Amino acid sequence: MSTNFSGQSGSILVQQTNQGQVGAGSLICDYVIIDDQPSDRTFNVNGATSFSVSTLNASSYRWQMSIDGANWTDLSDGGTMPGISGAFTNTLNLTNVPSTYDGYYFRVSSSNAGDSVYSKISQLNSTLSQSNFDNELFSVYYDINSDAIVIQNNDETLAKFSYKLYDLNGRVLATGEIDSQIRNLSTSNYQSGVYLLEVFDQDKRLIKKIIKN
Repeated sequence: MSTNFSGQSGSILVQQTNQGQVGAGSLICDYVIIDDQPSDRTFNVNGATSFSVSTLNASSYRWQMSIDGANWTDLSDGGTMPGISGAFTNTLNLTNVPSTYDGYYFRVSSSNAGDSVYSKISQLNSTLSQSNFDNELFSVYYDINSDAIVIQNNDETLAKFSYKLYDLNGRVLATGEIDSQIRNLSTSNYQSGVYLLEVFDQDKRLIKKIIKN
């Protein structure tokens, strides 16, 4: 900022005299600036929500999602649960959002040819109040020897429950019901990576992160 002693308005001319020469700098200011950050959002299960950002000098965007706020996955348009659109724009739209997205984190990378910045991290929270199963009621883990997810019911009084297996984009890979104490869910057709298993009945649910090596 420049000023003068009289406080009167005026103009200042700045002219670069070595443009095009070796070692010359530039007076062009094209840094990406985020002037309106995305905010935390709530959603109804199977409903819709969106995240939005306002920027200066950004020409491209890429939204990312995280289940822990530390490890991030690039999002792409498509899918059904949820349906994702706007992954490469300043507004990310989610439709048919499943309950497993409760607590997920989102951010966007805003870029131009010479600069790139991340937005602040925003969180998605469900408006549905639902009780959770006690972690000790189920043992859920990946068994490398059988290449399967093992779901073990440790409560003999819980006769029947359901499960859904998701990838990190929220796509449902497998669903089913379990009425026995142990169920092996084969993952031989799935690539190595991180998956989410939701165990639920009408009133309660439990979500476990599964890492397939």
